[in-house]
Amino acid sequence: MKRKTQKYPNNFQTKLIPKLERRKKTILSGIYILLIISSLTYFKFSNFNPKALQKLEHKNVEGAKTSYLNSLPKDIIIYPNSSLISENKTEELYSLIFESSDAINKISLYFLEEAQKKGYVIIKPLKYSKEKKELNIILTSSGESQPVIIEVIYSLVPTK
Repeated sequence: MKRKTQKYPNNFQTKLIPKLERRKKTILSGIYILLIISSLTYFKFSNFNPKALQKLEHKNVEGAKTSYLNSLPKDIIIYPNSSLISENKTEELYSLIFESSDAINKISLYFLEEAQKKGYVIIKPLKYSKEKKELNIILTSSGESQPVIIEVIYSLVPTK
């Protein structure tokens, strides 16, 4: 038995392919629009509130200090013109993250001067040591007009 094959006109492919491409683009556009609408609906009607989308309430370090800052060991160095963003404490470690609009060089110099005043030994720039304690400062910035992120890591060096 011979199989019948359907013959298509010569211009079939030239007419069909553009239609398929348009249909494909239309379907993809519809999917993108549906994703955007469902995401916006989810954000609006859920309790989803990431820190990147909310205005953070910073605790200003300059002036009245929070009770948390007052409870820190006295030899932790905190940059005065900054806002506290995050804090984390374990038995052997304090990790504090601040934000400041001052120049990174000014902040770096402040930490160097304060470390010397508080009796720290300079291990390398922004890394200090004193009496089985270590203070590491990490400064990052995305550019001149962007705020400087200051991470202060204060740890007790375990005895060997």
